[in-house]
Amino acid sequence: MPSPNASGGSVTASPQLPSVPTALQTLASSTTSSPIQGTASSSGTMPAPVYLIADDHQIWRIESDATTAKQITFEPAPVVSFDISPIDSSIAYVTNNSLYNVDLIGANRALLVQGPTPPDPNSNERINTEMRSVHFSPDGTKIAFGLGGVQIYDINAGQSTMIHASDPYPDINNMPTTPVRFYSPGSFSPDGTYLMILYGNFPEGGGTQIMKLADATVTDVTVPENTMVCCDEGWSPNSQSIYFASPTVGYTAMGLWRADAPNWQATTLIPGETEGGFRMPSNARALNDGNLYYFFSEAHELPNGNPLLAMTRSALDGVTDRAAVRTDTYATTEVLWDPDAKGAVVRYNPDPNNYSPIGPVVWLPADGSPALSLPKEGLALHWGK
Repeated sequence: MPSPNASGGSVTASPQLPSVPTALQTLASSTTSSPIQGTASSSGTMPAPVYLIADDHQIWRIESDATTAKQITFEPAPVVSFDISPIDSSIAYVTNNSLYNVDLIGANRALLVQGPTPPDPNSNERINTEMRSVHFSPDGTKIAFGLGGVQIYDINAGQSTMIHASDPYPDINNMPTTPVRFYSPGSFSPDGTYLMILYGNFPEGGGTQIMKLADATVTDVTVPENTMVCCDEGWSPNSQSIYFASPTVGYTAMGLWRADAPNWQATTLIPGETEGGFRMPSNARALNDGNLYYFFSEAHELPNGNPLLAMTRSALDGVTDRAAVRTDTYATTEVLWDPDAKGAVVRYNPDPNNYSPIGPVVWLPADGSPALSLPKEGLALHWGK
């Protein structure tokens, strides 16, 4: 029987796979990740090239053979954020607090937006004077970026517009009596109807909003646990839902949620704490095959450090037909899913007890064949063409 999806339609049940093995529950409390090295898949390639910011703080392109690497940017200052146009594969990126554009091989460099003088990294004011978070619209005509709030750069008009301004940083000697928020953009929905907006509260905490671009209305995403919505939220292919998950307790609760248009009130799909144990999901995405993919483990006791998780598939409810796709486990910090469910590129912590913002990267085929280590460590993973 097909299982119901978020939109009230149906999803064909995925092929039967072995259940998440009991061994993974034991692995969740071990201290090292366990990649299986070898040929990536029967074809020996990834679905497309991957771009990332490497440990030299420049953008690199790794070809689909998962071996050939080429440096794309040669900036005197670090690249802090970038995105790739879905139309012409050009790259928009932030360096030296300004927005630039190059083509897919790094040529034809152009300045799009000149930002202010880079702020003192120790200044509280940097939250409103530092450029960040670059995202192309699905039609490639606009670039969202963060600078004093959420701005949109119109490529055809050659100018940017503030669409959601942050509050000023407060005077600590005259504390505000109303909430203070600082905004930056997340990704556009696949159909371009919505823009995800991330915010930080003063003095701490934060959450996620969804802006309907047609009328600029903004709705807070809320969760039943009344906790902060963060991090790694991802759109469903039909643009009507976002999925987000957390494998640890901290800024957020542990668990997996789906929030649906138009009210964006989330439903708990996998509660993190259950009678007799813990369920630890991360990096959830609904993919084009109609299933939900995420990394997952469960254990009777919480592990020390970040849990080791296995690639997992289920129906869109997060529960039906849940099964491990692979048995190797990783302390995931970033996951780039192939939209057609062929696998994922994963940045992970080799030592789950010590977080590093830049880490090793592997391609994990969803057919269960051996993983393949990519030649550059990095962060900010993007598919190219």
